[in-house]
Amino acid sequence: MLGLVEARPDVVVLDTRTGAAVRTVSVGRSLDAIVVDARTGRAFLADSGAGAVHVLGTRRGGYVRTVRVGAEPLVAVDARRQRVVVASATGLSVLDARSGRVRTAGAPRPGCRRPGG
Repeated sequence: MLGLVEARPDVVVLDTRTGAAVRTVSVGRSLDAIVVDARTGRAFLADSGAGAVHVLGTRRGGYVRTVRVGAEPLVAVDARRQRVVVASATGLSVLDARSGRVRTAGAPRPGCRRPGG
């Protein structure tokens, strides 16, 4: 199990049986959200401070990679298709849920200044 540490760019890996902290991983600048793909064993952390998504392995909490996606990223997992969709101020990106690598990236729609509109 993973959890974000308030006011710090840390992720805590917890033992699912005992709830005890097993490891702390420091990533990014300003972590806003975490989504997990249970099938691939990957966690995707939205980092508005860095305009990036950080990819961690969920089994050991190990760092996999950082993908620059643009300001204010929002993330969602499509487990059936093994992809992660990221909306940011610079457009949409689709990441491979296993590797965390960018599959496709596109520009925002005209007049869109941020993911919310």
